[in-house]
Amino acid sequence: MRRRVLVCLDSFKGTLTAKHANEATRRGLTRDGAHDVPEIKCLQMSDGGEGWLDSLVGPLNLTVHRAEVTGPLQNKLQAEYGLGADGLAVIEMAKASGFELVPDEDKNPMLTSSRGFGEVMVEAYRKGARRFIVGVGGSATNDGGIGALQGMGLGVTMKDNKPTPPAICGGHLADIASLEYPSCPPALEGMQERPAGGAAAAKRVPGDNPLLPGATVDIACDVRNPFVGPNGATMVFSRQKGADSEAMREELERGMVHVAGLLRALSGGTDVSE
Repeated sequence: MRRRVLVCLDSFKGTLTAKHANEATRRGLTRDGAHDVPEIKCLQMSDGGEGWLDSLVGPLNLTVHRAEVTGPLQNKLQAEYGLGADGLAVIEMAKASGFELVPDEDKNPMLTSSRGFGEVMVEAYRKGARRFIVGVGGSATNDGGIGALQGMGLGVTMKDNKPTPPAICGGHLADIASLEYPSCPPALEGMQERPAGGAAAAKRVPGDNPLLPGATVDIACDVRNPFVGPNGATMVFSRQKGADSEAMREELERGMVHVAGLLRALSGGTDVSE
């Protein structure tokens, strides 16, 4: 009986994509001189980070689109996302705000923003997406998602009347004074059909999304780390993003703790810190 082999590898951060890893394994199994060559099927895997979109294009019959968005270093780039049937969108954060988009010498989570991730969400919404499946791994950022929310239209006011940066980065968090929902988020601008009262009305509906009205968002990730604390996002993941000094990690953590309080106030009491 002919052997059958299923090859389903995830990406190797900074070295191989899942597709390349699978193909390398296939070649190894079928190299010249190999005996009893098996029947091989390759499936791309992803934990919500790099390769998330590519792994779902085939199974969910997605059409891949591109949007010009703000990259992690505030440069403009083309980020891919997928649209499927019945208003489905598959978004990969790493495509817009990913670790691999930042050269090694520029990796610094004080200076990177997730704004482009939010901009991709808005672009997909404006093309009809109302159900989002989002992979949030593989980012180059430590901004508590404020950059992404800003990209979806969240208002950010800085302390001491300082001008608001166009893309909030990790180093800005401690200087934020307040957050507020817009009266009309970018997702609705120019659309003929809007919820009565715009986002201001939408946010009063329990469970609805003030920035993407009427949409649902499911998050895919493989970790359970809290927002802050010794096992939180900053202390566990910021080193690989360039926070190579204790002083930098402590500054990022102070910003994250501060932002957790602002998000609690914005949401009416939801504690995101745990």
